[in-house]
Amino acid sequence: MIKETETMKRIYKILIGAGIAVLILVSFYILFPFWLVGPPPDSLYSIENDDINKHTVLVKLFDSHNKTVFKKTHVLDPGEEVDYPKPLWILLPWSDGKYTIAITLDGKIRKTCEIMLHPWMTVLIDLYDPLYSEEPLTISEITT
Repeated sequence: MIKETETMKRIYKILIGAGIAVLILVSFYILFPFWLVGPPPDSLYSIENDDINKHTVLVKLFDSHNKTVFKKTHVLDPGEEVDYPKPLWILLPWSDGKYTIAITLDGKIRKTCEIMLHPWMTVLIDLYDPLYSEEPLTISEITT
């Protein structure tokens, strides 16, 4: 009976040690990129209205299977800037992949852009920025 108790204690120690090792490996896999590169930007995208008029902007994000991941409408006053926060699933290391972002300005002008979604990426959307482009809508991707 004593040998069974010692054997059980040894098995528990091995299981606890294996569990701790797995937790350390998973934590390292998730936290190491943040330690190496630094904290990711807070916003998934940023929209800046450089025009003198009010505009409505529809933002859609599609995954690689053309399935809508999210859809959000913003109404921006002249000179206003809006930042959309990153959802938690984007901060996870296995969320990387190709996505398509589609922007519709005032229900008339539509642009799409393929992006590689990862925690350190932000999409900048400029409306009527004369310093950046003559186009009414520009999309750029910034990786920090």
